[in-house]
Amino acid sequence: GDFLCVKVDRHTKTKKSIFCNLEIFRVREKDYPVEVVELKDTVTEFSWEPKGDRFAIISSNDPNLGNPAPGITVKTDVSFYQLERAGGKNDFRLLRSLPSRTSNAIRWSPRGRHVVLATVGSSSKSELEFWDLDFTAEEPARREASKEEWGSGIQLLGTADHYGVTDVEWDPSGRHLATSASAWTHNLENGYAIWDFRGQEIIKHIQDRFKQFIWRPRPPTLLTKEQQKQIRKNLKEYSRTFDEEDAAEESNVSAELIALRKRLVDEWNKWRADCKKEHAEERGRKHGKHDEEKEEIEVWIDEVIEQIEEVVVE
Repeated sequence: GDFLCVKVDRHTKTKKSIFCNLEIFRVREKDYPVEVVELKDTVTEFSWEPKGDRFAIISSNDPNLGNPAPGITVKTDVSFYQLERAGGKNDFRLLRSLPSRTSNAIRWSPRGRHVVLATVGSSSKSELEFWDLDFTAEEPARREASKEEWGSGIQLLGTADHYGVTDVEWDPSGRHLATSASAWTHNLENGYAIWDFRGQEIIKHIQDRFKQFIWRPRPPTLLTKEQQKQIRKNLKEYSRTFDEEDAAEESNVSAELIALRKRLVDEWNKWRADCKKEHAEERGRKHGKHDEEKEEIEVWIDEVIEQIEEVVVE
C-alpha cells in the first residue's frame, strides 16, 4: 500500500495512435509526490508484485490491437520494473523487457517472486510462461543489485500450453497454479490443469460443461511474525533435519520392501519344493500299486515241426 499507479492514455499529435504514461503516487509520503514513467506503446495490462516493490506491464504497438481479426494474435511486449533504492534515487527503473510475446495476462504468485505470463482467451495461442525474478538471489533482500547484476536474476523456469485457457489462478501458498477452460467462454476441451511453480504439469482433467475452478482459502498462520522470522533464519537447519528424516524413512521403507520381497521368494520356493515332493510321492504310490496288481501268466506253446505216419504190418 505504499504506491498507487495511474495509467494515463495520450494521443499523438496526429491522433492516429495512443501512448501511455504511468503516474506513480507515493501515498505514504508528504504531498504525495508523483513519478512519471513514460512509455511509447499502449499498456494493456498492469500488475503489482504482492509483498514487493516491483510491477509488470504488457504493452503493444500492434496495429491489430483493439480490433483483432479472427485468428490473428496481437504481438505484445512484457516489461518488469523495480524500485531502485541504491544511491538514494528511489525511482522505478526498467528491470528487464521481454519482446515479441503473445501474453495478455500477468499472474503474480501470492508470495511474490514468481510470475506467470499467459495468453488467455485466444483461439490460436494458449501459452504459459513461468518466470522467477529472484532466481540467482539466495534471499529476497539481495534485490539491491549492482548495475552489472541489474535484471540478471530473472530466469525462465518453464513453458507450457493449455489449449483454450480462459482462467489462470495461483493457489494461496504460491506453490501451485491452476489453469482452466470454462464452458462459459467456449465449448472446446473444457476442464482444468494444475501445475507447480516451475511449469511442470501435475494433473489435467477434461470435463464436459466445466465452468469454474476455485482454490480453497488458506487459513491464516498461527505463528507470530517473530516466530516466522526465526523459522526463516534457521530454515537451512530445519531443512537438514527434515532431509535426514526423509532419508531415514526412505531407507526403512527400502529395507521393509527388500524383506517383504525376500519373504515372498522364500515362500514361493518352499511351496514349489513341497509341490515337487508331493508329486514325487504321488508318482511313487501309483507305481507301487500297479506292481502289486500285476499277475504273472505262463503260456506254453507246442509247435509241430514234422509229422510222419508209418504203417506197421504184423
